[in-house]
Amino acid sequence: MKKALRVLILVCLSSTRWCTSEEEYEEQDRCYQEADSGRCKAAVPRWFYNTSSKRCMTFLFGGCDSGENNFYNKSDCNQCCRDPIYGNCAVRPNGKNCSGPLKEKVRFNPDNQTCELYRTNCQDEDNSFKNMRDCYKRCGEFVVNPCILPIEPAGKRYRCNTGTIFRYGYNPQTQKCEKFQWSSCAGNINSFKTRKDAGKPANRSRHACSRQSTIAGEFFARTFTMLTTTAVTKHERS
Repeated sequence: MKKALRVLILVCLSSTRWCTSEEEYEEQDRCYQEADSGRCKAAVPRWFYNTSSKRCMTFLFGGCDSGENNFYNKSDCNQCCRDPIYGNCAVRPNGKNCSGPLKEKVRFNPDNQTCELYRTNCQDEDNSFKNMRDCYKRCGEFVVNPCILPIEPAGKRYRCNTGTIFRYGYNPQTQKCEKFQWSSCAGNINSFKTRKDAGKPANRSRHACSRQSTIAGEFFARTFTMLTTTAVTKHERS
């Protein structure tokens, strides 16, 4: 019995993936594989990169013949898959004490997939933006919840679709759905074909964005003011 257990442990460990070299770190094909428990019948918790949620998640590994998207822990999965895929959007603050005054900037947090405020006196940092809009414009592709993203109307440069097309987006400041001119070659996933899809204010319990009201409401009430004018800020305080 003990011998069989030792064999199973060795098989499990040999089937688990680590990033052991720079070449393997850059090799991301396995990160797009589906989670594969294998043909054996064990139930060992493992981690895989989920391309739909764009984050590392757990699955039960059978013990043998698994796919390569199989990691011993979340840290290994993040290091091998999420961080290389996110690129600069996964870079952490360097923690250095640079010369100059402290300034309030915005960074993308890969753990909760939101842009957030932080203070730094460093000038040249990766994953550092002047405001929320710039942050989401660069890293918004790694956001799954559309209600977090700002509405991106079509500008003159991006009106590449035929005719004028209007869509609806969820405004996290007002917590209402708003109509905007949409472009097929720009924007983000905060775009719905009908107001009903975006969610009627009178029926928020079921609309697409209400399920994330904690993030879209409380979070933006605190942080999204960097995008607002002084008048809007005064209005929010009143």
